[in-house]
Amino acid sequence: MNRFKQLWSKLRSSFWFLPSVIVGASIALAAVLIEADSAVSEQWLAQWPILFGVGAEGARLESVSKALNADLTLCAGEEKTD
Repeated sequence: MNRFKQLWSKLRSSFWFLPSVIVGASIALAAVLIEADSAVSEQWLAQWPILFGVGAEGARLESVSKALNADLTLCAGEEKTD
C-alpha cells in the first residue's frame, strides 16, 4: 500500500498528470456522446427549437450578425486624433 501511495504522489506531482487525465476524459466523453447521438432519435430536437431548430439559414444569419458586431466594435474602438 505504501508503494501505491508513493507512485500516486509521484504521478500527481508530474506536470503532465492533470493534462493527460483531461485529454483522456475528453476522448472518452466524445466517444460516449457520439454513440448516444447515433442511438437517440431526432424527436428530441423538436422539443428544443430555440437551440437546435435553426438550420442552415440561421447559421448564415449568425455569421452576418457576427461580422456586423465585429465591425461595430472596431468602429467604436477607434480613437479620434483631432
